Amino acid sequence: MWLMLFVSVPFAEAQTARITGTVQDAQLGAPIVGAPVYLIGSSGLAVTKENGQFVLQDVQAGTYILTVVYEGYSSESDTLVVSGDADVENNFSLHPVRAAGEEVAIGPKTGDQEAKQNFVLSPSQDSLRSELKTVCACFESAAGILNDAVLLRKKYEDTEQYQRDREAVEQMNALLALWRTVQYHCLTVFGTELFVDSACNRPDEISDMRRKLDNLGIGT
Repeated sequence: MWLMLFVSVPFAEAQTARITGTVQDAQLGAPIVGAPVYLIGSSGLAVTKENGQFVLQDVQAGTYILTVVYEGYSSESDTLVVSGDADVENNFSLHPVRAAGEEVAIGPKTGDQEAKQNFVLSPSQDSLRSELKTVCACFESAAGILNDAVLLRKKYEDTEQYQRDREAVEQMNALLALWRTVQYHCLTVFGTELFVDSACNRPDEISDMRRKLDNLGIGT
């Protein structure tokens, strides 16, 4: 089902601060490029640049959860307290995720790969968030994205064959980035309403599709 609900308690302050940091591979120490960094409880979203750095501007005072998720790595979250206009620095070291007997398929992106990912994903994410105005819209978007991911992965007999197709891997990364946008945005806006069954919201279906992807070697 959906990830745990993160709650922020922002305070009304005229002053704002910046949150900066880096995201790197915990084993290699190499910067991870194109990783989305979410400030849960706000509309804040940044994407790491070529050096792995990210910046979130104009953050109001409050307590937040800062989360980074990237395909092929475990997600990481930290609690941050923003006070006044004092900037906050928070760095992440992501650990590669390996299924039994498998090598990590996706690593840090550089050069042309970074440019392609940032060009394709950022407008899509912004457009998608603007459409997620109801619980029903959240379910419809999440179900559609996850179903597309299942169908894409099932085109390949095994994980090795899938990983050899760079275009398919990039398509999967795009789908997973959109899924995470839906996931975090909808949790922040609607909270426990996402867990309530209705004619247009069936959380068990989301859970089932995520299990299918997990069984196919695609972590969500």
